[in-house]
Amino acid sequence: PRISSQINLFKAVVSTQSTGGTNCGYPINPARDFAPRIATAILGYDKTFSAGSHYFWVPVIGPIIGGILGVFIHYMFIDIHKKRNEEKYLEKNEERNIAESQP
Repeated sequence: PRISSQINLFKAVVSTQSTGGTNCGYPINPARDFAPRIATAILGYDKTFSAGSHYFWVPVIGPIIGGILGVFIHYMFIDIHKKRNEEKYLEKNEERNIAESQP
């Protein structure tokens, strides 16, 4: 890959960290956010799940919704066109085979 795409990815991650993170890390990964919240709730801290305007569900539900949305977008913009091209290719091959088999 080009170095510019790697630099842009780095910029996106750093900007996410610096704008949405606290001094203990940022919840871009559900395992880094949800498990510590459960541990602090077990230890008896108040407002573990209500801190940050109930933000805890975003890293848990976000990837699920994103995955479903990604599958839908892939199907709409790539798979449908792939199937149409394959059908046209098969039709052309059948026509060629018929034309070649006739003397």
